[in-house]
This record gives sequence, structure tokens and C-alpha cells, in this order.
Amino acid sequence: TQGWNLIGSISYPVDPAQTVLYGEGEGSSNLSATSYFGYDNGYFIADVLTPMRAYWVNVDESGTIGMDKDGLAPKRSSITSTLKQMNSLVVQDSKGSQQSLYFGFNSNLDVKKFTLPPAPPNGALYAHFASGSMLENLSGEQSKIAPLVISSSSLPYSIKWDMKDNTGSALLLIDGNAIPLRGSGSITVSSQHADVALKMDATPFSGMPKAFALHQNYPNPFNPATVIAFDLPTDELVTLKIYNILGQEVMTAIDRTEFKAGYHTHSLNTSQWASGVYFYKLSAGNYSSIKKMVLAR
Repeated sequence: TQGWNLIGSISYPVDPAQTVLYGEGEGSSNLSATSYFGYDNGYFIADVLTPMRAYWVNVDESGTIGMDKDGLAPKRSSITSTLKQMNSLVVQDSKGSQQSLYFGFNSNLDVKKFTLPPAPPNGALYAHFASGSMLENLSGEQSKIAPLVISSSSLPYSIKWDMKDNTGSALLLIDGNAIPLRGSGSITVSSQHADVALKMDATPFSGMPKAFALHQNYPNPFNPATVIAFDLPTDELVTLKIYNILGQEVMTAIDRTEFKAGYHTHSLNTSQWASGVYFYKLSAGNYSSIKKMVLAR
């Protein structure tokens, strides 16, 4: 029927790109190459319709789907390859369920074709942009804010980013705090009601940092994980140490490790620590800086 349908397959693997929709009127049409979604602890675009598995498919009109076992080699590799070349956000809950989201600054992919199926059963991970899609584009705009909708009964969840397109810039907005997305990194979110959004801009980030900087960790206060960001104008050996309020060393998070000039983040997991005030100290070359953070159980 028109809209979303949950279907099975035939007894042979089927290439989704070769399926045909015979409408109630005359004629037929090939189904969208991004019409079929499987679910494996998170929705994914199916390259092959496998026997004994179920798939969601969205159609514009009612009719009948035709499948053929011929042409078993998947024809949709170009779509998944294209997504792999885009910037990505991977949401993962504490049970390990994952949902990948994608965004681009100059992509011509049709966002509507990547609209995700209805929500899975209550408690399962379900993450998408507010548009309902797993994909967002700037589409010729100078800037755009795309809210994220994330639900899971298994908290906390993490958001991991991987930036592959530097023709624009992006910020991850969490409860009003802006986290620049550079290279790869991740952050942990503990609240089910956190306000999360992606801000995309057509203007790339400026070049290399002009000065050393150690930024305030986020979130702060935190439980149990937080992210520490720092800027390096030159290649340096970096040491990051954590101290308790008595000045005793608790952890050496980074031990004289060489980092290239640029913007960096380090994720810190404190699940074994007691609540309280801590200090983190960054040393890089002749530069050093100390900031305070609070662990609140």
C-alpha cells in the first residue's frame, strides 16, 4: 500500500535495484535504490534482500512488487560507497546498538529518499534528523541547523563523528554548547532529554590554530564521560594528566604522545572515579595549562 510496508522476500537473494512496482494503474516503475531498510540494532540500507529477513519499503502508490532472482550481484554499491565518503555521525547506546547518520555540504542526494522507517519497539535505539531522514544536506544554503531526534532506554549514548568533507564546517550543538567537528571524535550524552542538533555552514573552519589553547571540558559537570579539547599551532609531544583536589595524580590520559598541529579532542571515561572536583593539566612543548572539572554522580 502507499507509504511504508514491511515485507519479506523470495527464496533467493534479490538485488533491490532490480525490483519493480506494478501500480494499480497502467505501467510499472523501478523502485528507488534507497527504498529498502533492514534493522540490525539500528536501521541500514539493504544492499541485498535476503531470504528469511524482513525489510521496510516506502512506495508512492499502491500496487504489487515484482522480484526476480536473476542478476544477483548487488547494483547498489554506488549508493553505500557514496554514503561512506560523506561526513557521518554514529549514535551508539550503552547496549551497543548503532545508527549512522550522514551529512554533506555539496551533496546532490535526495534527502527524502533516505527517510527512515517507523520507530522500532519502545526502548530500542532510534536516531534520525528531525526531517525523519538519515541524511542532511546544505542544499545551496549558507548555513542550516538540523535537530537530531534520539531515543533509547539504554543510557548513556555516544555520538561519534567522522569528517571527510572539509569544504564546509559543522558544529554539534548539545544543550546550547557548541562542539566543533574536526577530524574524528566522540562525546557521551547522559540525558534522554538533551537538546541535540547539527549546525552546518558553507564556510570551512579557518586554518591551523595560531596559539596553544586548552578548552573547558564538555559536559561539565559530567558523569561518567567528558571530552577535553586542545589546540596546537605546531607539532608537539603532548601530556595530559588528571589530579584530584589534593593534588594527587589520578591518571595520565596522554603520555608524551606526538600530535600534529591542529584541533584535537580526547574522550575521558571516569566510571571508576569518585564524585568530586578534579583538575586536568595539558603540557605541550613549553606550554602548559590547568583547568577544573567536576564529576557528579
